[in-house]
Amino acid sequence: MPFSSSPPPLAVAMVYRARNAAWAAAFLDRLPRGADLRLWALDRAVPALADLTVGEGPGNRFPPARTRDAAAAAPGPEAARALG
Repeated sequence: MPFSSSPPPLAVAMVYRARNAAWAAAFLDRLPRGADLRLWALDRAVPALADLTVGEGPGNRFPPARTRDAAAAAPGPEAARALG
């Protein structure tokens, strides 16, 4: 099987708090163009990440089960911010 020169598709699900939004944005800015990005804000969505945030609400280190449902219902990569 020949190797492809293009990177494989990338999907990232991230949970963040507003106070750490700058760290989340710095990480996301380094991802390849076209990555499918879905974020969950534990306290509140911040404007810089709002277009990628599929929901918000309290939780522990791991997101609530509704995060999975919101991410599944969110638009696909064509609606996500293309980085790069």
